[in-house]
Amino acid sequence: DVNERTVRPLDAEGALAYLKGRGDVIANNIFLQGWSNGGSTALNVVFRQGMKVDGFRAVLAFYPG
Repeated sequence: DVNERTVRPLDAEGALAYLKGRGDVIANNIFLQGWSNGGSTALNVVFRQGMKVDGFRAVLAFYPG
C-alpha cells in the first residue's frame, strides 16, 4: 500500500541520500517540502528521522492531511 507513512518517506530518504552524494550540493543544507499528502509525508519523514544530524535540515509542510 503506497501511503505517506510507509512507502513515500522512502522516496524522500532516497532523494536525500542522492543529493548528499552530489558534489554540487551542500550536504547539511537540504530541506524537504510537501503539499497536502506530501506534507503528511514530510512530517512522517521528520518523525522517522528523529534528531539525526545527517537528515534533512528542515521541513516545510503545507496543508498536511
